[in-house]
Amino acid sequence: MSHLTTILLLTLIAPMTLAAEYRATSAADIAKLSPSLKPGDTVVLADGPWNDQAIVFRATGAADQPITLRAQTPGKVILSGNSSLLVEGKHLVVSGLYFKDATATADAIRI
Repeated sequence: MSHLTTILLLTLIAPMTLAAEYRATSAADIAKLSPSLKPGDTVVLADGPWNDQAIVFRATGAADQPITLRAQTPGKVILSGNSSLLVEGKHLVVSGLYFKDATATADAIRI
């Protein structure tokens, strides 16, 4: 393979490999990750009960590479008690979260 071909292949592949996937087990984990999230990144929330968690998902994705906050398994991340979700930024996707027996005094989901 020629040197030019190698450079062209790396140039085409590099943008596809920049996205990262992170794991979170609490709202504190998400708060720590949020400032460093880049377009195309995904934050995967661990399955299980998330009781009294005030999640703040603040980031800026791109139209063609949104930043995603999702459940490890759709419907298996169960937010309960005084839990809430604040989504703030651009080109963000949230999926698979389940609010059950929420007792929040304000809106549970704010965008």
